[in-house]
Amino acid sequence: MSKNEFYTFLFFLAICVMVVLPASGIAEGDMIKNDSQPSSWAEETVNKAKNYNLTTPKTTSGYQGYITREEFCELVVKLYNATYFQPAEPASPNPFNDTANPEILKAYNLNIVNGYGGGRFAPDEKITREQLACMFYNYLTIGFEYQGNPPELGFEDRNEVSVWAEKAVKVMVDTDIIGGVGNNRLDPQGYATREQAIVLVVRFYEMVPKVNGVSQSEVPDNNPPEQTQANELEQRSKEEIITKWESLQPANFSKPFEKLPSVSAPYAAGKLTDGYLKYTLDTVNFIRYLAGLPADLTLDTSLNQKAQYAAVLEAAVG
Repeated sequence: MSKNEFYTFLFFLAICVMVVLPASGIAEGDMIKNDSQPSSWAEETVNKAKNYNLTTPKTTSGYQGYITREEFCELVVKLYNATYFQPAEPASPNPFNDTANPEILKAYNLNIVNGYGGGRFAPDEKITREQLACMFYNYLTIGFEYQGNPPELGFEDRNEVSVWAEKAVKVMVDTDIIGGVGNNRLDPQGYATREQAIVLVVRFYEMVPKVNGVSQSEVPDNNPPEQTQANELEQRSKEEIITKWESLQPANFSKPFEKLPSVSAPYAAGKLTDGYLKYTLDTVNFIRYLAGLPADLTLDTSLNQKAQYAAVLEAAVG
């Protein structure tokens, strides 16, 4: 699949701000002055993060300082809980001997972050650009198994990418989510700052449709006939896509619809909007991309919203 096709996936593009975020330009160990306020380029977004309740006490100061593994876990769990119907649960028993932070255990349980082995998580370690790429890649592919073959990196410092990070970094670069830092360099071992991580979280949050807290369990049972029909088509289409998915990767099959929204909750909440339909389309296209299918489905704007939603799911089987 070409870059232009994949460019349509909004929830991946939600973090493409990584391309334009300025490098911190701070050498390790340097003292950072006047970092009690965010940089001018990040100020508006940081304020949004506070309004969205996406910040943590540890990330509301030292904005130009390097973010730690613990701080990132707390941020990404905030993002997860704000965009998923089911809150994150901590891993049990605790696999680490150097932290008992429940937010770290939640991020670990979601497979967003990993330890270093031997019970070590290293919560106070700073995060490199390649690590940040891997963590967001893990977040965005919850429930998916990437099936593509991204091209080799063209940066002069490509050999500095760790072997374990190559796949995620290649995908992030190939889809233009992560760019270089100038002079044909990727700087995979450079550190990320708190304000950079906050900006990424906010950009992603703003691209995900919310249903004002209406969960599937709150949708009334007495659905009107047209909604029942749409729900039946939705379920049938999902089952057909799952069958296709299993035939493509039987050894690594995982539920591909953990991230795909249902029409029921937004319908009941009166939130079945064009933006929600576009998000559904992009999510289905992304599932098809991961499964090795053409990711070129489009909306038929001549149809009403419920019919568009049903048509997208029906066409998704391929």
